[in-house]
Amino acid sequence: MPRNLLWTERLTIDFGGIRAVDGLDLEVRRDEVLAIIGPNGSGKTTLFNLIAHLYTPTSGKIHFGNPPVDLAKYAAHEINALGVARTFQTIRLFPNLTVVENVLIGMNARLKGGLISAVLRPPRTRRQETEAEEEALEILSLFGHRLISMYNEPAFTLSYANRRRLEIARALASRPKLLLLDEPAAGMNPNETREVMEDIRRIHEGGRSIAVIEHDMNLVEGIAHRVVAMDHGVKIAEGSYREVRADPEVIKAYLGSGANASGMPASGART
Repeated sequence: MPRNLLWTERLTIDFGGIRAVDGLDLEVRRDEVLAIIGPNGSGKTTLFNLIAHLYTPTSGKIHFGNPPVDLAKYAAHEINALGVARTFQTIRLFPNLTVVENVLIGMNARLKGGLISAVLRPPRTRRQETEAEEEALEILSLFGHRLISMYNEPAFTLSYANRRRLEIARALASRPKLLLLDEPAAGMNPNETREVMEDIRRIHEGGRSIAVIEHDMNLVEGIAHRVVAMDHGVKIAEGSYREVRADPEVIKAYLGSGANASGMPASGART
């Protein structure tokens, strides 16, 4: 089996006269947690949007799976069905639906059925609904008591940190091979960040490959097997957290945006 689950080949996207991602070669290996870091505007979220085909690349390819397919040739919903799920910087839940209903929506891409089944609800449909709800509750239980205890409450009643957890739970509902997390600890205090770190570890131990964009260096150091640093749409460093932290190009990229003497923000700092 190939070592890489996803890899990009000279991936490029232009917005008018701005090149947001520039000839990027990047890989996400099977069974790893890859952290993608860099100053604001470095192209990190644009990369996730390209993988999920919210944006269409100007040139280059995005290979995924075995045998590999080029994700740039698939629609966003098809990419989810292939095994890629993501969260966003800004929370995108259905606030008036219950916690468990939000997770069930995440299963939509892989559940079978149609209008006739929805109206007539034959035994097969009822059985599928029961199994889906049981699976949704199992996913919620990954986050301890924080979500499972609120499973029948509207999503808007959750705390900010738990709404972020719920968005991750909804992404997991599609049974992704690759989970893309865009700043999962954004807006959280240090204690909440530590808890999210444990959530991500638990999800990875359950067999998921994960790519995470994050500014909190404590989280990056704590969960990442490998780190890629970007700046102005280009990969400027790759390796362990300590290797990337000491890289001269990374130090240069972070200067002027809160860097300490080593160039990158201290662990726990955000940029």
